[in-house]
Amino acid sequence: MAVVLDVHGLKKNYIIRKGFLWQKKSVIEAVRDVSFRVRKHETFGLLGPNGAGKTTIVNILAGIVTKDAGEITVFGKPYSAETRERMNVATAYNNLLDFLTVKQNLMIYARMYNVRDASARVDA
Repeated sequence: MAVVLDVHGLKKNYIIRKGFLWQKKSVIEAVRDVSFRVRKHETFGLLGPNGAGKTTIVNILAGIVTKDAGEITVFGKPYSAETRERMNVATAYNNLLDFLTVKQNLMIYARMYNVRDASARVDA
């Protein structure tokens, strides 16, 4: 079966700076050498305890966080800005305001992300 997403050797460290003039720093290893494949028609989930790196992996795939090392391919092609523009991430949580209608919430996000013809697109 065709491989849709191939992640190999993914790594991400965060540097925490503290102290006078940021003299002290510590490194937090958020993702250490993670590899997996998602094939066509598979359902895939990231499971693990708090602090295991699940959110960091999703944020890397969504383009929110940059990886320190590793290779990511989508449909056999290198992961790029074009790939990220064509994908969507849905988490278990939402940031919608419950006192607004769905349409009002969509308009807020459309304006935040400078969506052209926001009203028409929300109506569609």
